[in-house]
Amino acid sequence: MIQEGHIKDSKFVSFFKGMKIKEITPKAAFEWALNKAKKVKSGKNYCRLGNCYDFGIGTKKNFREANKYYLMAAKMDDAIAQYNIAFSYYEGDGIGRNFKKSFYWMKKAAENGYGEALADLGYYYIQGVGIKADSKKALLYYRKAARKKIPRAFYNIGLMYESGDGVVQSKKMAKKFFDRAAKSGHQLRSE
Repeated sequence: MIQEGHIKDSKFVSFFKGMKIKEITPKAAFEWALNKAKKVKSGKNYCRLGNCYDFGIGTKKNFREANKYYLMAAKMDDAIAQYNIAFSYYEGDGIGRNFKKSFYWMKKAAENGYGEALADLGYYYIQGVGIKADSKKALLYYRKAARKKIPRAFYNIGLMYESGDGVVQSKKMAKKFFDRAAKSGHQLRSE
């Protein structure tokens, strides 16, 4: 994750790719994101700034500030920000827990093609988070996420076949999807 002095996590390094500074330090990343968001009001820039507050990159963690910027970016149709604000509403981090709003933003992120959101939307449908449970819709979104190679989507489809939830129960199909999940890096449950 974030080490004192430098951003070591490749996810964050790639997130801040294009910064015109000599060294990517947390403080420099925050200042860059703050200035960029002030100069160019875009979803991507607001989302980056939200990430700084969310993860404490170059500033103190502040979920309220993170959500303020995620929401601004989400309204500009930034799929990652939509996913992040959906997660915040789900968890209640710095914002009141609200499953209906979480579902709304997760669906928006999924509609914008964000693979993780597709998988989570499948979960929302199977569990009835902010919406009436619907295993057929869950399967639809899990399949869309699987086409984007999201490991947990394969796993969750396997669970549906294993239990017969929304599909004809099939140990063979469950194993097929569990194998795909494992091959794509999913840490399967121990039995």
